[in-house]
Amino acid sequence: MDPLHSLIEQQHNFYCLTVPIINPCHIKDAFTRREYTRNTAHLQYPDHELDSLNKERCKLLGVTFLIDELDDLAEKMLDTTNALQPVNDSGLSLITPAGAYLVEKLTHACGEITRGSADLNSELSTRELEDDLITALLLAMEENRPGYQKQKSCKVEKAQIAHVEDYMFANLINPVSRARLAEIAGVSVRSLSRAFVKRHGVGPMRFLKERRMEAVRMELINASPENTKISDVALQYGFTELGKFSLLYKSVYNEKPSETLKH
Repeated sequence: MDPLHSLIEQQHNFYCLTVPIINPCHIKDAFTRREYTRNTAHLQYPDHELDSLNKERCKLLGVTFLIDELDDLAEKMLDTTNALQPVNDSGLSLITPAGAYLVEKLTHACGEITRGSADLNSELSTRELEDDLITALLLAMEENRPGYQKQKSCKVEKAQIAHVEDYMFANLINPVSRARLAEIAGVSVRSLSRAFVKRHGVGPMRFLKERRMEAVRMELINASPENTKISDVALQYGFTELGKFSLLYKSVYNEKPSETLKH
């Protein structure tokens, strides 16, 4: 990467998340020169300049997030917007639990875009991919706050979980976000996730994916083989790549989707 200079103007109102993906980069960010390494992501805030002085080949992955949207989501997910306030050190560690989760979601998103995944042609899959990235960023930002301490999750009653489950069943073919699920339960995303793991052994989004798979199976069982395409049924529930879907289906039900349809 050649030396660069960038400035996010205030009226654009978005964060730019940068991650070095080859060599470390020596960059002046918000009047402090520091080394960007592959173990650290960095946030560029509006009105913060970013200058690079790189003698070696370097690549930066850049992802932008609208601040207005993050403010609203942070309140629903974390019960606070403090995580979004600019700090002197804009680095987000990628070797902490939240940082590792951010890397996982960034890697997945980049892979989907690079290979032109069919998931990107599905509104359901695209919206939930964006939700994954935003959730990961917010958790990493919160963890980066000075004096951060893990919040104790509040008790989530069975009735609250039941309301969330009802919403999921009513929206199996629609995009669903963690923030919306937490809003329905009246708790933070973290508290809801822990409650789901305690009750079902998996988080809410994994629980939702399992219910979608069950819905596909029920439709195949009740469908006419002559008038039904497996790909159409799978796509309706957000499974856009038939090869991956078939492998997952067989691992769960010990038979191929086509075998279910013929029964």
